[in-house]
Order: sequence, then C-alpha cells, then structure tokens
Amino acid sequence: LAGAHLDCDSSSPRTQARRRRRYLPGPIRLRKELTLHPAMNATKLESLHDCERMLKSMQIAAIVVDHDLRICSFTPGATEIYGLIDTDVGRPLAQLMPLVEHMPALPQPDHWQLDHPVEHVIRSHSGKTFLRRVLPVQDDGGQQTGIVITFVDVSSLQERQSELVESHQKLEQRARRLKTITDATPTMIAYVNLDLRYQFVNQRYASRFNMSPAEMLGMKVAENLSLSDFAVMKPRLEAAFRGEQSTFELELRLREGSGVLFKQVTCVPDVGAGGAVVGCSVFAIDITERKRSVLAEERLSLAAEAAGFGTYQIDLVTGRTHWSAEFKKLVGAASDADLRVRAAEVDDFVHPDDRKSVARHMARAKRAED
Repeated sequence: LAGAHLDCDSSSPRTQARRRRRYLPGPIRLRKELTLHPAMNATKLESLHDCERMLKSMQIAAIVVDHDLRICSFTPGATEIYGLIDTDVGRPLAQLMPLVEHMPALPQPDHWQLDHPVEHVIRSHSGKTFLRRVLPVQDDGGQQTGIVITFVDVSSLQERQSELVESHQKLEQRARRLKTITDATPTMIAYVNLDLRYQFVNQRYASRFNMSPAEMLGMKVAENLSLSDFAVMKPRLEAAFRGEQSTFELELRLREGSGVLFKQVTCVPDVGAGGAVVGCSVFAIDITERKRSVLAEERLSLAAEAAGFGTYQIDLVTGRTHWSAEFKKLVGAASDADLRVRAAEVDDFVHPDDRKSVARHMARAKRAED
C-alpha cells in the first residue's frame, strides 16, 4: 500500500513522468520515442519530418488531432483558422474559438471513413473561403489513431463561381426578355440547324401549327409543313446554309384544311465564330390580306375588261388617280396617256346627272378607309 501510495503521489517523479507521457501529444510522443531508438526508427522519424515539410511547402492549413480530438500538431497556415500557438498542442480542439463565421462540428470517431472524407465550405472573418476536409489517420497496423483536418483556400474559385452564377442569371434574364419580345411580335420566328430541325420557335410560329414552342423543339421542318411547302422551303434553307440570304413568298397550306396563308419569308444564315454557317434564322410575315387584296383587284380588272367597263382608282391620301385602259377609251384618251388628274377633276368625266351619286359613294368609301 505504501508503494502504491508513493506511486500515485503527485510529487513523485515517477508519477509526474507517467502523466507527462499520458498527455503528451501523439506526434510529439512518437517523435520522442523515435528519438530514444534512433537506429531502429530513423526511417520513421524522417518520414514524419517529410510529411510535415510537405504540408508546409504546399501551404495547406492542416491540424492533426488524436482519437480524443486533442491537437497533436498543426501547420503555420492553420493559425489563420484557429489562431493557434505552440502551447495549444495537447489541448482539445473544441476549446479553441475558430476565426470563421460558422465551424461545423467534427464527425465522431465511429463515423470516420478513410475513403469518404467529410467536406464543408467555411468562410473566415477575413473574408476568405476555405474547403474543410476531415480524414482519419491510421498507424502501420491499420488502426485509426486520429484525424487530419485540412483547410484549402478556395476563395478565387468561390469568386469565379459567384461570377459564373451571376453571369448565368444575366443570361437567363436576357433569354426571358428575348422570349417576351419574340412572342409578342406578329412575325413568325424560327431557328433551324443544319439537320433541318427546329432549335427555336416563338409562340406565334408554334401557334400557327397548333403546337407549343416546347413541342416543336427538335422537330424536323418537314414534319409540320405540307409536301409542296417543304419543297419550296428546303432549297431556300439549303441556300442559307451556303451563306445566301433570300426573301420569297410562300403559300402556307394549313394541315387542318382551314385554307391558305400567304407569307413573306426571309432566311438569314447564322455564321459561327469560325466563319462557317451553323444554322439559319427564319422570319415569316403574314401578307395574306395584302395578297388577297391584290388578287381581288386582278380579278376585278379582268372582269371589268371582259364586260367592257372602265375603272379608275383614287388614292385618298395623295389624291392621285389611276385609269384603266378601257376607261381611257371611254373618255377618249390614248392608251399610253399619262393622265395626272386629281380627284376633284374626276367630276369632269362624270355625267352631270351622276355626279351627286358618285360623290356620295366616294365619301362613303373615304369614311370606310378612315
């Protein structure tokens, strides 16, 4: 009992040596044990020095803690994270206040996995961003003796990522604005790639075929045009792929059998950065009313000519008139005569008994035009 009492006495040199050995940090204790056996452990001691030198040369902030999460060693870079000093070796890491906005808790020993490091992104009070990685440390026998915590400065990567996110948001905003504009325009707009597939269509283009823009993406042009319309479009698209811009009229026959629409189509080649054509933008303007008006005038002119009627047209904006060949015959003018007659002078060619009726009809036509 006396021996046991002496052995546990705090003043006993033997007890003090045991306590120093019990709480001596792992690497320091290992370094002391290696020093005691230089011939047998010189290689291991040099390996430990190489590891420490490697971490320092890589300028990686690293902290090694034992199984009880006590600090065993650290690199100079770790002082920016925890403000460490040499006397902190042996202290529990949890007792130190990290110089970061939020430090996630370390995983418990039963969750340590060599092949699955635990990673967190942290931000220091200095404004830097670090990637914290936690990995277990094993001895020569494969037993886990602690963990190594590394902090890699990823501030530049984080800033670049923020710039990319901001740039992506701006592109999305521009795309939304462009979609709003193209969907509101009365023009049918599409983009066709070299495989003759739609890569973009606006709402008006898709609505013309009773589809949504999403449904038309990737569809072949030939799938939604009639055979005759595609026969007209294909050579124009191929010409655009050769770098030739063209504008032409197209009689668009609707599949649902609701008639024919007249379109003025423009195919514009899309030239890529390397100078090669990569696609074609298609713009189609509806000219159905204008075309029908022209056709109606042609039919009326043919009917009047067949019946022996003379016709004249009055531009209500400029007041200028146009005379048909038959009308020139009726008034005794030469067929090649340039009759520059103003609207007010037309009455001279109308019978006095018909002038009031003609004036009334002209006034009604002018009100309809307004």
